[in-house]
Amino acid sequence: MKNELGYCKAEIPKAKEHRKEILLHKENGRSYNLFCTSPSTLGKHGPGLMLYFMFIKWMAIGFFIMSILSIPALVSNIIGGTIDKEESGSFFDKTTLSN
Repeated sequence: MKNELGYCKAEIPKAKEHRKEILLHKENGRSYNLFCTSPSTLGKHGPGLMLYFMFIKWMAIGFFIMSILSIPALVSNIIGGTIDKEESGSFFDKTTLSN
């Protein structure tokens, strides 16, 4: 039965059955564990899925490394003495390269 906007009320059992059909699952019918599945395991479902998760993994690693490399500059700007405590309006003023 449609409402005034033309939408039907959701049928929960039908939606759950559709979810079972479209989710990725192992040969035994169980779903993949989010934290223990490697991108190469998902490669059997298509190369795009594997490449996407490898991209996300390497971007996270790269971001972590760049964050570690930026710590010395951040610390040296915090302890810099160019901006006085009276002039400093915010933490951002102390941590930028102008200090």
